[in-house]
Amino acid sequence: MGSPPLIDMTSVKVYDPVYIAILELINGVLPMSILRPSGVGGHELVPVNKLITPEIRKYLESILASWSTGLGI
Repeated sequence: MGSPPLIDMTSVKVYDPVYIAILELINGVLPMSILRPSGVGGHELVPVNKLITPEIRKYLESILASWSTGLGI
C-alpha cells in the first residue's frame, strides 16, 4: 500500500510486496500489535513478533524458499 520496506532491500531476491512483508515478519521489524482479550475482562496488546513460534517461523521460511525457486504463488 505504498509504505517503505522495513528491511534492507539489497539482499532481497523477490520484489513482491507479500514476500517482503513475510521477511519483515520473520525479522521482527513490523510495528504491529494485536489487541486480544485478557483473562480478567480487559485487553492486552501483543506485538506480532512475540507470536512467531519456531514452527511458524519454519513454515514462513519454507514459503519464502518455494517462492524463490518459482514454486510459490
